[in-house]
Amino acid sequence: MKPDEVSLRSLTPSLWVAERMLDEGMNVVAFVVLGEVASAVIDTLTRPEDMEGVRGILREHGRPAFVVNTHADWDHTWGNSAFPNSPIIAHRLCRAGMLGAGQRELNRKQATEPGRYDEVTITPPTTTFSEFMEIDLGGVTLSIQHVPGHTADEIVVHLPAEGILIAGDAAEWPIPTVHDGPIGEWAAALRRWAARDDVETVIPSHGPVSDAFLLRDNAEYLEDLLADPDMRWTCPPDAPRFYEEAHAQNAALARRERAKRR
Repeated sequence: MKPDEVSLRSLTPSLWVAERMLDEGMNVVAFVVLGEVASAVIDTLTRPEDMEGVRGILREHGRPAFVVNTHADWDHTWGNSAFPNSPIIAHRLCRAGMLGAGQRELNRKQATEPGRYDEVTITPPTTTFSEFMEIDLGGVTLSIQHVPGHTADEIVVHLPAEGILIAGDAAEWPIPTVHDGPIGEWAAALRRWAARDDVETVIPSHGPVSDAFLLRDNAEYLEDLLADPDMRWTCPPDAPRFYEEAHAQNAALARRERAKRR
């Protein structure tokens, strides 16, 4: 995939995936869910230009659309302004994250990469929730749940009838990345999701389409990390080198969390 190129593919008649590569060598995905009365865009990638193909799908479908942000990080929300007339739904902590750290990151990138992010405007959520929200699109239900760990505002989106869990950054391949924690509660939440009969397909924002194994594998890593922050972990040869540094940062945060518990 070429730099700043976005690919679109259909996973089911009602679910499309938009994917692009980041400079770190890892992918990031967004989703379009098409219902009979409404549509949803789940995450918006890195720039409003990334959403051109998604906007085309929505125009052809011809239903009102809204946006769901899985969390405030720049690679999931900076395309929000491509949908100026759509409600944007996220966890209540997402708005502050976008307007604070998100704006500072945008200022930095616009200064260091002129021309690339000029069209980005921080566009925060218009509707927020704390723990759970369910939305009926007409024939497709979105069950949205707060799963803090990667960030404090992290959510997952479940399509129960389809057996699909859109994991955001609550699960990643090859390992999750810890920003906020709490690590133990995060691992427990992943194990609960993995045990459900209505979770057959798991789609992380970074990494390939998987199943409940990814949730269990991420949970095991987090549990082992919390038990021993000095544990050795070897990055798979086919994974982005980004995760070598991520593991070191994860270990530092695990040490900090353990120290707080003493």
